[in-house]
Amino acid sequence: MKKLFKPGSFLYKLLFSMAVIMVKLWFKTLRVSQVDPNGLNTAESKVNFISVMWHNRLFSVLPLFHKNVRLRSFAMASRSKDGQIISDLLNAFDIETIRGSADKNGKSKGGAAALITCIRALKEGKITTIIPDGPRGPLYEVQPGAIMASIKSGVPVQPISVNCSSCWTISSWDKLQVPKPFSKVELVLGDLLNFEGGLDEKSMLENKQVLKKALMDITVDLKV
Repeated sequence: MKKLFKPGSFLYKLLFSMAVIMVKLWFKTLRVSQVDPNGLNTAESKVNFISVMWHNRLFSVLPLFHKNVRLRSFAMASRSKDGQIISDLLNAFDIETIRGSADKNGKSKGGAAALITCIRALKEGKITTIIPDGPRGPLYEVQPGAIMASIKSGVPVQPISVNCSSCWTISSWDKLQVPKPFSKVELVLGDLLNFEGGLDEKSMLENKQVLKKALMDITVDLKV
């Protein structure tokens, strides 16, 4: 039975295609507003940046970006089965993927190679999305990937959040948020962050604190 639903199988592709159609219709019911002081989420914008958002906002943010922005975008996804599903979802919304995540217990997960590819794409003028607390958390704790990519490429980091007036919260490590139909959804793009300096432990710790604060300042979680 598991083989029938394996990514790449006929049944998987069929159900996935139906799910994408449902998601697109679902998002058409949302009442979306946007805070974008730098005008980056527009058809006219040519600025490239590293977009960062918490892992539990990943589902909500995809359809809210302008197609012209998505067509210039890459995103990192792990090499796991879950990563394959996320990669397929990103591709369905015109976002290419770079596969790899942070190494764990001395075992390579392709993170270094993915980061190099990410930096190369940024230098070519692409937009890259890096989830700072992914792929397995801890929740709302910044990993160094986005900061390293910014320093190496000279491209600024764009903190992003999606705040819902009403949503379902999935029982996963990241407490994934799924906006309810017809709810209010606000897409917030914070101030661009430029990271400079070295990659030593002290500098990295300070930069991680700056990025975490910038994200938390625009993150609104419902109190339940």
